[in-house]
Amino acid sequence: SPTFGCSLCEEHNGNIPTPYEDNSNIPRHSDVCFTSRSYHPHPIGNPNTFPKLNTWEAAKAFYATRIDWVYNDDKAFYHNATKRHLRTTAAVNSNLPDKPGSGTYDVGRIRDIHGHKITAPWMRAWKNPPYWGCANHPEYLDIVLTAAKTLLSIGATAIQHDDPGINAESVRFGGCYCSRCMSLFTPYVLSNVSHTIIHELNITKSWNYREFLLNPKHNKKYDTDLRQAFVTFQGDSSTNYQRTLRKKLFSAKYGVGRPVTMSCNNGVRNWWGPYGVFDYGLGELSEVDATPEKLYSLLVEKVPAGKKQVTTMPKWDHEPTVGEKHVIQIVAGFAYSVGTNMLVPWDIYLPTPHAQRYYGNVSDYAPLFKFARDNAVLLDGFDAVYQGLANTSMIKVNQSDVYVFPRTNTNATRQELTVLHVSDWTYCGVNCTHKREARRISVNMKGVLHQDKCNCIQFSLMHPATTNQMPLTPDCNKPTAGWVEVVVPAFNQPWGMILANATGCGTAPRS
Repeated sequence: SPTFGCSLCEEHNGNIPTPYEDNSNIPRHSDVCFTSRSYHPHPIGNPNTFPKLNTWEAAKAFYATRIDWVYNDDKAFYHNATKRHLRTTAAVNSNLPDKPGSGTYDVGRIRDIHGHKITAPWMRAWKNPPYWGCANHPEYLDIVLTAAKTLLSIGATAIQHDDPGINAESVRFGGCYCSRCMSLFTPYVLSNVSHTIIHELNITKSWNYREFLLNPKHNKKYDTDLRQAFVTFQGDSSTNYQRTLRKKLFSAKYGVGRPVTMSCNNGVRNWWGPYGVFDYGLGELSEVDATPEKLYSLLVEKVPAGKKQVTTMPKWDHEPTVGEKHVIQIVAGFAYSVGTNMLVPWDIYLPTPHAQRYYGNVSDYAPLFKFARDNAVLLDGFDAVYQGLANTSMIKVNQSDVYVFPRTNTNATRQELTVLHVSDWTYCGVNCTHKREARRISVNMKGVLHQDKCNCIQFSLMHPATTNQMPLTPDCNKPTAGWVEVVVPAFNQPWGMILANATGCGTAPRS
């Protein structure tokens, strides 16, 4: 555990108490979010995975503190998770069967314009593709509500809704023209479409959008306007479905009689409409978004106040190469640097033709997650701050691909400690022969450290390959008053932390 210049670390001996101090099941900054999308009682992995592990072995090996996004309705699974001090986010989705395990999909289903049940394009290759439920069918909402209540009653601590857009998503691949949607869309048109369109098309209370489109002789002049109205209507329907589900689940009459933390698969970018109903997002990250600027935007800038964005590893249409594994490691450290989490790269969907799942090697990723757990007290409660402002922009070091994110503790008794997270996008693995150089990091004294003095501040470096902190010597003679420069020796890790401890400086007011 840390030994230099951090009384807070020594106080807790590098650990943080469990259970959580509040009732929220949103992942903490120091959490290790692990997913076992299905429970694996036997060792599993890709041909190159070593060692192959079962769900519980993998959770332990990666230092997991929670299991997010798991499909399981076995009470014993949640009992075993609780025994292991793992919180669980159990999954429901937009394509649950009529009854658990029935394999039938007839009640409250989305229909295409010809009346056929539909499934998502990425599910069509499955052996038994599920058919999607309709947001406007109370019967389907009841199916999901019952499933969520059951999962919570057998031990799940939170609920994940996969494919939360439901009708807002299915409108892109053919839905929904069921009788329920058509009966609700007509009054929507009469209230929201221009009088010119209503008059020219002679739209009345008996008008039916599906029948209108199926008529080969229909007036196509306003097809685009009606289509846009239909897309908006289905988005509103999906938002109402999620709000109603949440309200009923929380109620004593229909649900569990208490608030429940709820997450959704939001693609690491969607917060509009139905996605904004949830407490946090668990998103599938595309490899094209695995850049510092795009990630910072998705994980920080575009996240609404009071919400949190958790991400998967960046994903390719193949099992990651050695170089791509380095990118995954960088993204994991970057996520912690900006105050959030990346799911452990184990049992992760890859966009391959056969929907392959990726099971990462423990040796590739566990050290980063161990570093987070060992230094939980330097993560939890530390909020971003720069120039006295919350929600900082990134500090780029010397025009290189190295970024610094200052975070200070909101606890009034711990304001003397600032953690400068260092995210190094030049990382190329522990065996990389690329020459690495020391970095000169300039820090604003008042805006970041809340101090007028300099020589009294102790600086030290920590990273996943060290067990102790490395003292750093600050340069207090910067040409610009109020700035201090720290020379950070080269360290071959994707993520590190510089501690700036101002305990010896006396009390300084916050900017």
